[in-house]
Amino acid sequence: MIADHFHIHNVEIQQMYVPADGLTAYLKDFRARLRKAKSRVTNMPLEFDDQGTPGIISICSPDPKIQQQTIEKTKQWIDHAAFLGSPSVMINQGSKLETGSLGPAIEGLKTVVAYGKSKGIAILVENRGQTKPEVLVDFIKAAGAYSNPDIGNFPDEETRERGLRLLYPPSHGNTHVKIMQERYDFAKVMEIPKEVGFKGYYSIEAGRNLAPDPFQSAQIIL
Repeated sequence: MIADHFHIHNVEIQQMYVPADGLTAYLKDFRARLRKAKSRVTNMPLEFDDQGTPGIISICSPDPKIQQQTIEKTKQWIDHAAFLGSPSVMINQGSKLETGSLGPAIEGLKTVVAYGKSKGIAILVENRGQTKPEVLVDFIKAAGAYSNPDIGNFPDEETRERGLRLLYPPSHGNTHVKIMQERYDFAKVMEIPKEVGFKGYYSIEAGRNLAPDPFQSAQIIL
């Protein structure tokens, strides 16, 4: 549908929408359908929470048991990403990281970064929640991971412009783009990746704030 309707052959898929039952057969069928559509997976965000994306089930969890469980789940999905040919997966680090308490989170991220390297998969982290851009960049660099800039996930304009200029240089060729007309000037913001020389994929996030029809929402952003 994406290839035929939008003439787009690069797709980002979220693990949370992949059915757990019959997973192996599903992934084999999905890979075959990708090839038939002459398409490829460019990234796979991993969201392990029971509902939504709060990042409670995270490799950055302060609970060692939750952290270890998430590391094992992440490794499994790195394997699945490699099977599908995705160059990367994106973790959910939770809503807030703070300087001075990053040690366990960095070690958790280092573990999955090392496993990802063994499979040819990069580990991405996007800006989200209340984490300051400077703290997020330090966290990413300390673990040897990469950023996944999201133009919408900032509290205000000053933080957005500062944060994107910090996050594009350590990116791995994937950025999330959405239009939120009440919060920022889309055209102005989209000058920043061009200004800093970003050459990767612009992954469309199309919500119902633009139009009730998802086809229309995606087309507006495209």
